[in-house]
Amino acid sequence: MTYCRQFRQKILNDIANGETWRAVAKRYKISKFTVYSWIKNPHPKGFTERKPSKIDDEALLKDIEQYPDDYQWESARRFNCSQSAICYALKRLKITHKKRL
Repeated sequence: MTYCRQFRQKILNDIANGETWRAVAKRYKISKFTVYSWIKNPHPKGFTERKPSKIDDEALLKDIEQYPDDYQWESARRFNCSQSAICYALKRLKITHKKRL
């Protein structure tokens, strides 16, 4: 669960004003380890960008049309990637296992 920046700043201000981090954690009913990690790194991390997929969506759709009964590992061999990459690409395209288009 993430907390808003204002809440995080409020807690850090309380600690800067002399309260202990354990007392602040108890008062706001959050984990003391969360407060401790905020003291060590006061700025939120944010989100990381996912790498773009190696698998072209159109090529995968053509492959599924051409070989509808193949297993994911067989498609992975043709695309030179892992079976899990095929699984994620099929999820992204909202295609379930072994369905014809």
